[in-house]
Amino acid sequence: NVGIGFAIPADTLNKVVPMLIAKGQMDRPSLGFTSMAPLLALQYFSIENGVVVEMVAPDSPAARAGLRGITDHGSEQKALLGDIIVGFQGKPIRNPVQLADQLELLPPETPLVFEILRDGKTLTITLRPLEKAPEVKVSVPA
Repeated sequence: NVGIGFAIPADTLNKVVPMLIAKGQMDRPSLGFTSMAPLLALQYFSIENGVVVEMVAPDSPAARAGLRGITDHGSEQKALLGDIIVGFQGKPIRNPVQLADQLELLPPETPLVFEILRDGKTLTITLRPLEKAPEVKVSVPA
Protein backbone atom coordinates (compact mmCIF):
# COMPACT_ATOMS: atom_id res chain seq x y z
CA ASN A 1 0.00 0.00 0.00
CA VAL A 2 1.45 3.33 -1.07
CA GLY A 3 -1.40 5.45 0.27
CA ILE A 4 -3.26 5.87 -3.03
CA GLY A 5 -7.00 5.32 -2.97
CA PHE A 6 -9.68 5.42 -5.62
CA ALA A 7 -13.32 6.25 -5.00
CA ILE A 8 -16.27 5.42 -7.22
CA PRO A 9 -19.41 7.52 -6.74
CA ALA A 10 -22.31 5.45 -5.36
CA ASP A 11 -24.62 6.61 -8.20
CA THR A 12 -22.18 5.26 -10.77
CA LEU A 13 -21.68 2.02 -8.87
CA ASN A 14 -25.44 1.47 -8.50
CA LYS A 15 -25.87 1.88 -12.25
CA VAL A 16 -22.85 -0.04 -13.51
CA VAL A 17 -22.85 -3.15 -11.31
CA PRO A 18 -26.36 -4.39 -12.23
CA MET A 19 -25.61 -3.83 -15.94
CA LEU A 20 -22.32 -5.76 -15.65
CA ILE A 21 -24.07 -8.63 -13.87
CA ALA A 22 -26.92 -8.75 -16.42
CA LYS A 23 -24.99 -8.19 -19.66
CA GLY A 24 -21.33 -8.70 -18.84
CA GLN A 25 -20.49 -5.30 -20.31
CA MET A 26 -21.34 -1.64 -20.07
CA ASP A 27 -23.57 -0.27 -22.85
CA ARG A 28 -22.76 3.32 -23.68
CA PRO A 29 -24.77 5.39 -26.09
CA SER A 30 -23.23 6.48 -29.37
CA LEU A 31 -23.52 10.23 -29.73
CA GLY A 32 -21.44 10.73 -32.87
CA PHE A 33 -19.17 13.62 -31.96
CA THR A 34 -15.71 14.16 -30.56
CA SER A 35 -14.58 17.02 -28.38
CA MET A 36 -11.38 19.01 -28.52
CA ALA A 37 -8.96 18.69 -25.63
CA PRO A 38 -9.41 21.67 -23.26
CA LEU A 39 -5.77 22.73 -23.60
CA LEU A 40 -6.06 22.82 -27.41
CA ALA A 41 -9.39 24.71 -27.21
CA LEU A 42 -7.67 27.31 -25.07
CA GLN A 43 -4.59 27.47 -27.30
CA TYR A 44 -6.34 27.68 -30.70
CA PHE A 45 -9.65 29.38 -29.88
CA SER A 46 -9.11 30.96 -26.41
CA ILE A 47 -12.04 28.91 -25.05
CA GLU A 48 -11.67 28.35 -21.31
CA ASN A 49 -15.08 26.87 -20.43
CA GLY A 50 -17.34 24.45 -22.23
CA VAL A 51 -16.80 21.55 -24.59
CA VAL A 52 -15.61 22.46 -28.09
CA VAL A 53 -17.17 20.07 -30.61
CA GLU A 54 -14.28 19.03 -32.81
CA MET A 55 -15.88 16.59 -35.25
CA VAL A 56 -19.40 15.33 -35.96
CA ALA A 57 -19.77 11.94 -37.68
CA PRO A 58 -22.08 11.90 -40.71
CA ASP A 59 -25.51 10.32 -40.13
CA SER A 60 -24.92 10.16 -36.38
CA PRO A 61 -27.29 11.29 -33.61
CA ALA A 62 -25.18 14.46 -33.25
CA ALA A 63 -25.44 15.20 -36.98
CA ARG A 64 -29.21 14.59 -36.98
CA ALA A 65 -29.56 16.97 -34.00
CA GLY A 66 -27.67 19.66 -35.93
CA LEU A 67 -24.48 19.77 -33.87
CA ARG A 68 -21.56 21.39 -35.75
CA GLY A 69 -17.86 20.68 -35.44
CA ILE A 70 -14.79 22.68 -36.41
CA THR A 71 -14.57 23.50 -40.11
CA ASP A 72 -11.07 23.23 -41.53
CA HIS A 73 -10.27 25.44 -44.50
CA GLY A 74 -6.79 24.16 -45.17
CA SER A 75 -3.41 25.36 -44.03
CA GLU A 76 -3.76 28.90 -45.45
CA GLN A 77 -6.90 29.86 -43.53
CA LYS A 78 -7.77 29.56 -39.87
CA ALA A 79 -10.23 26.82 -38.92
CA LEU A 80 -13.73 28.01 -38.05
CA LEU A 81 -15.07 27.21 -34.61
CA GLY A 82 -18.23 25.11 -34.51
CA ASP A 83 -20.43 24.55 -31.47
CA ILE A 84 -19.39 24.86 -27.83
CA ILE A 85 -21.42 22.81 -25.35
CA VAL A 86 -21.97 24.99 -22.28
CA GLY A 87 -24.89 23.16 -20.66
CA PHE A 88 -26.31 19.66 -20.38
CA GLN A 89 -29.74 18.68 -19.00
CA GLY A 90 -30.07 22.16 -17.48
CA LYS A 91 -26.68 22.15 -15.73
CA PRO A 92 -23.58 24.14 -16.75
CA ILE A 93 -20.73 22.17 -18.35
CA ARG A 94 -17.14 23.40 -18.04
CA ASN A 95 -15.13 20.59 -19.68
CA PRO A 96 -15.38 17.19 -21.45
CA VAL A 97 -14.77 15.20 -18.24
CA GLN A 98 -17.70 16.89 -16.52
CA LEU A 99 -19.91 16.13 -19.55
CA ALA A 100 -18.81 12.46 -19.58
CA ASP A 101 -19.56 12.18 -15.85
CA GLN A 102 -23.08 13.53 -16.40
CA LEU A 103 -23.68 11.20 -19.36
CA GLU A 104 -22.73 8.19 -17.22
CA LEU A 105 -25.64 8.86 -14.86
CA LEU A 106 -28.34 8.56 -17.55
CA PRO A 107 -29.84 5.46 -19.20
CA PRO A 108 -28.60 5.02 -22.81
CA GLU A 109 -32.00 5.82 -24.36
CA THR A 110 -32.52 9.16 -22.57
CA PRO A 111 -32.94 12.18 -24.90
CA LEU A 112 -30.03 14.52 -24.20
CA VAL A 113 -30.60 18.27 -24.06
CA PHE A 114 -27.52 20.40 -24.78
CA GLU A 115 -27.15 24.15 -24.46
CA ILE A 116 -24.63 25.30 -27.05
CA LEU A 117 -22.95 28.49 -28.16
CA ARG A 118 -22.94 28.98 -31.92
CA ASP A 119 -21.80 32.21 -33.57
CA GLY A 120 -22.26 34.11 -30.29
CA LYS A 121 -25.84 32.87 -29.76
CA THR A 122 -27.11 30.36 -27.21
CA LEU A 123 -29.16 27.50 -28.68
CA THR A 124 -30.75 24.37 -27.25
CA ILE A 125 -30.61 21.09 -29.16
CA THR A 126 -31.92 17.65 -28.28
CA LEU A 127 -29.88 14.61 -29.22
CA ARG A 128 -31.39 11.13 -29.25
CA PRO A 129 -28.53 8.63 -28.72
CA LEU A 130 -28.16 5.22 -30.28
CA GLU A 131 -27.87 2.21 -28.00
CA LYS A 132 -24.53 1.15 -29.52
CA ALA A 133 -22.16 2.64 -32.05
CA PRO A 134 -22.78 1.33 -35.58
CA GLU A 135 -20.27 -1.23 -36.77
CA VAL A 136 -17.91 -0.08 -39.46
CA LYS A 137 -16.91 -2.82 -41.86
CA VAL A 138 -13.78 -2.41 -43.91
CA SER A 139 -13.28 -4.56 -46.96
CA VAL A 140 -9.79 -5.19 -48.19
CA PRO A 141 -9.32 -6.03 -51.88
CA ALA A 142 -7.86 -9.49 -52.42
